[in-house]
Amino acid sequence: MQKLIEFIGNHPLLVGAFLAVFIYIVISEFRRKSGSQQIGVKDAVRIINDENAIILDIREPGDYKAGHIINAKNIPASRLGEEAGNLSADKNRPVIVYCKSGLNSQPACGKLREAGYSRVYCLKNGLYGWQEENMPIQK
Repeated sequence: MQKLIEFIGNHPLLVGAFLAVFIYIVISEFRRKSGSQQIGVKDAVRIINDENAIILDIREPGDYKAGHIINAKNIPASRLGEEAGNLSADKNRPVIVYCKSGLNSQPACGKLREAGYSRVYCLKNGLYGWQEENMPIQK
């Protein structure tokens, strides 16, 4: 124990770097397991166009009718646990989940991962981020 304390005292930068990397790995692993991989609008558009991604709006039906991303399916977050299995027969097809601001979509991504979907993404900043990039919405 004495040698460990002496090592830490003699190499504070090395120990600090080790702790920073360790914390980064723990946080990254936690995010990966919780299904909260976030992507920006540009990456979302690429995945939608190149890989025929499913776009999932988890807001309430009234909010969905007021404006949503073109071709988005609407399953409110409160019903996602029951209806997640009906989203697609292909569980490897990418799913992009969004809500109003991006905060509620992370737990929904976790539910989809639990339902067996392997490629689940949360749209960073939700519909606000989409509109901020001047992307089209459907009313």
